[in-house]
Order: sequence, then structure tokens, then C-alpha cells
Amino acid sequence: MNIALVGYFGHDNLGDEAILQSVLQQLKKYHVPLRIIVFTQTPQETSRRYKVIAFRRKSWPDLLAGITMTDVVVFAGGSLLQDKTSFKSLLYYLSIIFLARIFKKKIILYAQGIEDFRYPLSKWLVKTFLGYTHFISVRDEESYKYLKDVLKIKKPVHYTVDSALMLCPLQTDNRYLGYIGLNFIDIENFPYKNVSDTLVKFSREHNKKYVYIPFHEEDLKIAGTLQQLIPSQYFEVLQPQENISMLIGIMQQLDMVIGTRLHSLILSAAAYTPFMGIHYHDKVESFAKEVKQKYMLFDNLQNGHFYSNLVDVFSQKESYKNQLKFLVEDLKTKSKNNLINNIIIKYDKT
Repeated sequence: MNIALVGYFGHDNLGDEAILQSVLQQLKKYHVPLRIIVFTQTPQETSRRYKVIAFRRKSWPDLLAGITMTDVVVFAGGSLLQDKTSFKSLLYYLSIIFLARIFKKKIILYAQGIEDFRYPLSKWLVKTFLGYTHFISVRDEESYKYLKDVLKIKKPVHYTVDSALMLCPLQTDNRYLGYIGLNFIDIENFPYKNVSDTLVKFSREHNKKYVYIPFHEEDLKIAGTLQQLIPSQYFEVLQPQENISMLIGIMQQLDMVIGTRLHSLILSAAAYTPFMGIHYHDKVESFAKEVKQKYMLFDNLQNGHFYSNLVDVFSQKESYKNQLKFLVEDLKTKSKNNLINNIIIKYDKT
């Protein structure tokens, strides 16, 4: 059996690489396909890192070759079907669904995050093309409601956790034990002064250090600026991590994580480390609510709410941790039958 994985892979985004690593681990652990193909921006690097066949994701000859070689095409997690970044991006993924349908391949949408579309045409196209798929699963309740209540999808829609949540920590040392993890996105008008002043104040009052965890090359810009504003005895920048399980092992050592990118929070949850999400997008609020962790609006980084929320999570970190562990394990249990390996088995030899 041959499987092709479609996603935003090979762009040095730790969140997307965590999804890919998790999906591959599940497939290789529970099901042994003859061939795994990954469409990626960096075929040589992806092939080296994951020991898979890799094709260039934006090359139509590569796409045609990969799809004709496979039995099942899996859209492997993330928010792939969206038009907020560009309508062109949506057309790209829909065209792969169309190609897979032409060549009579099984099409699986796995652990997708579905958001409100900007254009009526986008809604019509997504609803139409989802009719060509054989299995649909989403990673949160809001995505389920959107497909059922707004797009009126008649096909069954299943729930499963984000693939990255299934990864396990690999801990090699206690280098960052008791630190607080940070991850921010370079949003316009980021309040560097307010954030750095708050973090320094908290460090001095609670004797805490920070480790900044970059999830994308863009994050290093904020890290560099904060490094200039926060005394070095309180602030370090983590070197980019290739092994996501080792990153989760580092996050497992932390007292808490303050994160903006969704997967900084998901990997924190995988480590059972309490977090405070910075709401720059509805998906942050959605996940924080699902596992009952603290979140706050991006705009509130500029006022006293940042400090009070930081103190709240830190002072109740054991309670947040226990609650997180219970809810994450519950989500994994509910998702068991809809994990990618169990879905694939249904289409083996069919």
C-alpha cells in the first residue's frame, strides 16, 4: 500500500514538521505501507530526515508522479483549506484533491482546522471538493461546527486531536528545568517594551529564567530584540530543534509556556506543561478552551493584564498541569479510532 502525505512541509515551520513527524510515527508503528511519499518544499532534506520518498510540493510533474504512484492521498493536518493567506493557496490544495479524484485515489482529510472563508466562492469550492473525499476528520469542535452548520457538509465528519499532540517527549538532560518557555509572533506593533518590562519584573520577583523557543525563522527577530531588552541572566534563546520529541522533552522541564503560535501550545500540552496562550487567532482560543488553559488577547500584552495572567498561571501551575494531563489523555482516548493508522487500515486492499 502506498501513501502520499500533503501539507505545508519543508518550510522550516516546527508546527508543520511536528505534524509530519507524528503522522509518520503512527504509520510506521501500526501499519507498514510499501511506500510513503511526502510532498515538501525541500525534498532532499525531508527524505534525509524522515527516510521517505519526497517530491517537490510546488512542481506539477512531481505532484502527478507522486499521486499516480500512490493508493491513498492524505491531507495531513494543519489549516490547509483556507483563503486567509491567499486564495491561490486554497486552489493549490483543491487541485490536488481534483487530481487524486481523476486518478481514482482514496482521499483523506486528516485532523484539519477549518476556518471561516473570506470569499463566497471559497465556500462553494470547498463544499464541492469535500464531496470527492472518502474520510474527513477535524482537530477541534469549531471546525466541526463550521463544516456542518455553515457549509452544510453531508458527509460524516470525525474528530481527532492535532497529530502533534500524539508525540511523546524525549528528555536527555535537565538543562532548562524550572524555566519559563516563550514564543511570540512578529505581529505588527508588537509591544517589545511592555513585554520585556513585564518579564523582567516577574523574573526579579520570582527568580525565574526564560528560554525563547523559535518555531519559525521569523520568530528569531523577536528573540533578538527581546535579548537586547532583557538581562542575559534571565533570558536564553533555544537553538532550532530538528527532533520534535527532544523539543517536547525540553518543554516538559519548564514550569509553564507563554506561546503565540498554536503548536507552541500543542507541544506544551503534549508535555503536560501549563501554558498561557496569546490570542492572535481564533485557533489559539479554541485549543486553550479545549484543554482549559489560560489565554489572553494580544492587545493585552500592552497593559497590566499580561503580568496578572502570568502570575495566575505560575501560582497555580500544579493545578493547571493536572487538569491539562487529564484532558489531553481524554482527548487522545476519544481520538483513538480516528488516528491516521486506524483510518488507513480501513482502506487497505479496498
